[in-house]
Amino acid sequence: MATAHRLAANRFDLIRLALASAVFAYHAIVLSALAPMSGLERAWGQIAEIAIQGFFIVSGALVAGSLMRSQNLADYAGKRVRRLYPAYAVVILIPALISLLMGGSIGGVAEYVGANLVFLNFLSPDLPG
Repeated sequence: MATAHRLAANRFDLIRLALASAVFAYHAIVLSALAPMSGLERAWGQIAEIAIQGFFIVSGALVAGSLMRSQNLADYAGKRVRRLYPAYAVVILIPALISLLMGGSIGGVAEYVGANLVFLNFLSPDLPG
């Protein structure tokens, strides 16, 4: 059973990767100004819209499956925090480190890190400099 679940998860990962790649391709076309306002850009825009919707449908199904497999809501919430928070912390800490290396004030960076790591982003939305 665990092997079957792992194989299904891998298929979902492949589908999500393909959908995310379509959105990436659209952004590459738009940001490169390869063919601004052309049929190519409009076509990829439509593909990207469908890909975004598909990505969230597949992701929602995976998250719902995780909830169904959890013993209770606390178990589910713990799993989500353990899966998402480390990446979130990295997204906060790397720019903070870069800001420090570029001469940002220690106090301003500390305020940013402290507020953002506890989801109070509105208290300090910007890094110094």
